Amino acid sequence: MQDFKRILFPVDFSRQCTGTIPFVKEMVGKFAAALTLFHVVQIPVDWYGTMSSPAMGYGGAFEEYYRLGEQHMAAFRSEHFGDTHSVATICEWGDPGDAILARAEKADTDLIMMATRGHGPFAGFLLGSTAAKVLHRAVCPVWTAAHLDSDGEDLPAAHVRVRNILCAVDLEKDSGHVIQSAAALADKLSAEVRLVHCVPASEGGPAAKFDFEFNRFLVDSARQGLARMQAEVNSSFEVFLAFGSVSKVVRDEALSRETDLVVVGRGHVKSPFSRLRSNAYAIIRDAPCPVLSL
Repeated sequence: MQDFKRILFPVDFSRQCTGTIPFVKEMVGKFAAALTLFHVVQIPVDWYGTMSSPAMGYGGAFEEYYRLGEQHMAAFRSEHFGDTHSVATICEWGDPGDAILARAEKADTDLIMMATRGHGPFAGFLLGSTAAKVLHRAVCPVWTAAHLDSDGEDLPAAHVRVRNILCAVDLEKDSGHVIQSAAALADKLSAEVRLVHCVPASEGGPAAKFDFEFNRFLVDSARQGLARMQAEVNSSFEVFLAFGSVSKVVRDEALSRETDLVVVGRGHVKSPFSRLRSNAYAIIRDAPCPVLSL
């Protein structure tokens, strides 16, 4: 895993965004990284006119929104990052997800750090659309805060200092890279690593003995596969295996071990054969602590 020398922090001035600040400052300090605070002024949908003039008739109002965005960013930096070196502030307009991705690519960003939050009646079940787009398309790793939407609930500040890392792995070939990245991160942060793997169980039925034997075979196969993988990357982390839904297994293990950071592979979330990556969004949504998606 490369060092995080250029960190991008999208800022929307929400409570969740503000709650993420201590985590950003901690990561910037640990990696001596340059930080970019990035705000996107989004054009309301009803402003769009013709293809050639998307905000025709609203120029004055838009300029005011943009000016206010720049002012808020300056105040945000002064209030929260006045004691932090190498901080840049950038304000742009457009679709937040697209703008974040473009900025990350243009600046050769090593890490995007952002809050996740849904909207509407299903906020507790969905990632915000911006976070989902960034997670789906970003080339660099993405750090996301615990997905908490209640205004009465604070972000888990106890996890600012990373001491325990839970690395969620499947049996895909490049999961070795995820383990190596977790190991390198743990070395940098002086943290401990534990692996978690969700074993797919049989559906059950009248043949209870067969189901038991088959499930034991699955567990033994998973344990052997993970042992081979660890041998290939020269690691020997403790492994936790469990049956159940991937996100629930990861969440329960993170809670039981007071995990500060979950590390998960995200590089091929569209792969039809990766059970872990097909559940990547659910892991991020349900995790009780921040998640680093590689």
